[in-house]
Amino acid sequence: MMLEDAFEVSQFVEVFNQTLEYAYPIVKIRGEVAEFRVSKGRWVYLKLKDDDASIQIFGSIYNLSSPIENGMIVLISGIPRLHNRYGFSVSFSAITPEGEGSIKRAQEMLKQKLDKEGLFDLDRKRPLPSFPIRIGLVASEGSAAHADFMMQLARRWGGIDVVLANVQVQGLPAPRQVVLAINALNSADVPVDVIVVVRGGGSAEDLQAFSDERVVRSIALSRAPTIVGVGHETDTTLADLAADARAITPTDAARLVVSDRSDLMNKLEFIDRRLNQSVDRLLTEPAQTLTNNMNRLVHHFEEPKKSLAATTAKLVLAMDGLIVVQNDKLNYICSALKIADPASVLKAGYAVVRNSNGHLLEDKRPSMGEEIMVELAKYNVVTEVKLVKEK
Repeated sequence: MMLEDAFEVSQFVEVFNQTLEYAYPIVKIRGEVAEFRVSKGRWVYLKLKDDDASIQIFGSIYNLSSPIENGMIVLISGIPRLHNRYGFSVSFSAITPEGEGSIKRAQEMLKQKLDKEGLFDLDRKRPLPSFPIRIGLVASEGSAAHADFMMQLARRWGGIDVVLANVQVQGLPAPRQVVLAINALNSADVPVDVIVVVRGGGSAEDLQAFSDERVVRSIALSRAPTIVGVGHETDTTLADLAADARAITPTDAARLVVSDRSDLMNKLEFIDRRLNQSVDRLLTEPAQTLTNNMNRLVHHFEEPKKSLAATTAKLVLAMDGLIVVQNDKLNYICSALKIADPASVLKAGYAVVRNSNGHLLEDKRPSMGEEIMVELAKYNVVTEVKLVKEK
């Protein structure tokens, strides 16, 4: 190569990055975490190594889907870049623990973190709706889990509206798709009554998406109550702990979300029979009690009734005698009043003498020539005093 064909340093960095961008726009690298650190609570720095080499890895802490630590085996997705000052590194977009040991350790670290925040507290669990009309289902369309859930749902209670959010349930795109699906169901114009998240069984790597911090938080913060049925009975993910209800399988999720129609009808028929029996007792027993009480009352008052009749007869006789005596007294009083009546006295020939002012003369001596009025039984006489004779 001739000297004039040599790159300037900055030119070489630029050409090299263009070449990398064309040849390796995204790379996936598997290795062991070393020298892991977080700067300013925002930037992540680590080395990814194997027995023969190591690579500098750099990125935002917000791209970490689960906690990591030195010694973990992880799979990194990122963009290789040659920085003009800091040299070669890979800017990661995702870091996923690999291997059962690393996955379990990462899951345990995240569990401790979220548990301290209260995301798994029992008092956060909400009751599931008794009779949901619209169910949001997050699943992989056409999968065995999807089919099992729908079959069991139709068997237990048909005719329910199911809104399917079709997502990948494993691999790097899975967590983001699940989060977007849950958010979409919660913000739909016609809201769902409950959200069910299901997938079949698998290895720790297969189920890893459901212990992703983003998925766990979206389930814990869901507006609608949530049911998670992921894997088999022995599989437990962090999404199971954050949900309002955990189903051990997708089929069990259908059992939790709706009642069995036939069982419910049998219970309703039983309740109907018991209610009819109770109503019959309520109507029959008071009527019989009332009849018995009436009979006792009639018997209780029969003798007093006879005694009351005899007493009433005696009272009537006594009242009759009292009326006769009082009537005699009244007649006597009337006779006395008649005798004392001034009109009767006048009829006997007596007169009432008044002066010119209308006052009774009584014992008052009249004056000679004074005009007086004499009141007789049938008429009055006005005269003048001519002579006053002393008795």
